[in-house]
Order: sequence, then C-alpha cells, then structure tokens
Amino acid sequence: MIPKLGSHALLLILLLLGGHWVMFLFNLPMVMWLYYELHRQRRDHPGMYDPEDIQSRELLRVQLRNCMIYLGYYLIMFFVGLFCLISSVIKLSRSSEASEA
Repeated sequence: MIPKLGSHALLLILLLLGGHWVMFLFNLPMVMWLYYELHRQRRDHPGMYDPEDIQSRELLRVQLRNCMIYLGYYLIMFFVGLFCLISSVIKLSRSSEASEA
C-alpha cells in the first residue's frame, strides 16, 4: 500500500510541476483514496492481506471490488495517456510540416 501511494504521490508532483493540470486532476482522487485506505487500517493490524482474515467472504469481496476499481482506473488512465501522446505527436508533425512549407 505504501509503495503504491508513494509512486502516485510522486506522479502527482511531477504532473503538477510539468503543468499537466488535467492529468493532475484525474490522478488526485486515486491518491486521496490510497491515503484514506492507508489510514483506515488499525495500527496493530498486520496489513491489507491478513492471513487470518483472508478466509472471510466479506473481506474477500471488498478486496476483489477494490482490485477491479484499480484495474478500471488504470485502464482508463492508460488510454487517456495514450490519447494525449498521440494528439501531441500529431500536433508536432503538423507544426513541422507547416514550417517546412
């Protein structure tokens, strides 16, 4: 949980410094959710995947739901990033063609 939160926080800082405000706003809810999940756990709890609690159907459903939410979020962000990359390449190629002519 902590490495995922740290990597998302670093990504947020880099997006903020780079001036990518839309991508920053898309990634902000995930960092807030990861921070919430980290501080929702009890301090004496061994972690997210406790060997004693893994047998519980309710906790298994919650973990499966969270994994599907993460997967959907990462899939959407992959295609948004791919769209931004392709649009910037097209914009760059059009500007280079205009400068050549």
